[in-house]
Amino acid sequence: MKKNLLWMLAAILACGSMFTSCTNGVDNPVTPIPDPGPDEAGMFIQNVLSDGRYTKDYMGVQGDGIGYLRLDVGSYEEALVEFMKLLPEGVAATAYEETVKGADSAVGFVLNAPMNNDLDSIVIAKIKEPLVPMTGYAWVYLTPDIQKALNVKMIIYMPSAEDDMTNFIKSITDVLPYSKIDPNDKGHLICTIPTRELGAKLQMAFITTKMMIASTTNEKEDVVFPLTDSQGNSYGILTAVNLKNLPEGVSGMHLFDDALKAKMAETMGMGFSKLSFVLATPTE
Repeated sequence: MKKNLLWMLAAILACGSMFTSCTNGVDNPVTPIPDPGPDEAGMFIQNVLSDGRYTKDYMGVQGDGIGYLRLDVGSYEEALVEFMKLLPEGVAATAYEETVKGADSAVGFVLNAPMNNDLDSIVIAKIKEPLVPMTGYAWVYLTPDIQKALNVKMIIYMPSAEDDMTNFIKSITDVLPYSKIDPNDKGHLICTIPTRELGAKLQMAFITTKMMIASTTNEKEDVVFPLTDSQGNSYGILTAVNLKNLPEGVSGMHLFDDALKAKMAETMGMGFSKLSFVLATPTE
């Protein structure tokens, strides 16, 4: 997207052509430098900084992650509306389709960046539904110059996760239609899923972004997630068992500590210490 050819052309015209010498003693007309156009990248940066609702956050496990700007929204559609507000006038007309791994769809927009003698391309990607509770509705990929100016890697539109228990109870409720209690262990809920895709969706729904940010790993390399309320008070611990530690035939497993089990029983009238996901066989 560099405009080197424009600058080369301007230099050639300023000096003359192969038929006109620059030293012929005749005043040559000065060719004006092409107008680089408005600094749309700078306008975008200013629009982001001027909107006080975007807050800096960090995504990663045990310090290995990225800094990003976060805005909580209720849907991808709302995320797209909010993102479009950040674009300078006229940039929306540059929209083009993009391909982003892990996304249902993606749209790119071109911004003029005259300070770099270049064009910037920013992309908003709609995240696949099973990943939304953990990674957000939409990710906005920024160019290096915009990343540097904002001091973040990207913008992420997240679902609100003020109270982890609200999400947890909904996730438990969603697995119940596929589940039964282990007759040999009343604290063990077995969820038999018809497809791996559904299993992934049901498992990931338990993990909010807030839980992921605060997660750690134990000596078995399982991932440990704390659940808290909007004031940071603990509800208990959910442990996602590492794939290598799963019993044969189990595709996923969540363990709930005593505090979380008690809160579950208080809220739902029943509590479990273990949730296993098992893929149904073709004959079932």
